[in-house]
Amino acid sequence: MTDIFPVHIIEDVLHEVARAKKIHKPFHSPHEGIAVIREEYLELERVVFLKSPDQWELRKEALHVACTALRFLEGLCYGD
Repeated sequence: MTDIFPVHIIEDVLHEVARAKKIHKPFHSPHEGIAVIREEYLELERVVFLKSPDQWELRKEALHVACTALRFLEGLCYGD
């Protein structure tokens, strides 16, 4: 795994997943999951298209997209 991504990126994503699991319930359906992924993606897109995007905002929103996708995979594709 560390050959593909630096360890700190994986740790940041997994930390965000753990945080999200504490405050959000699992997705009830693929439709709900994709709606949340889309919402997070649109927030990332909004930051990306700013004239001078803030790197911390980009990182935060990209982490949210990755986290939400992993929660989708875990809860709806692999089961809890």
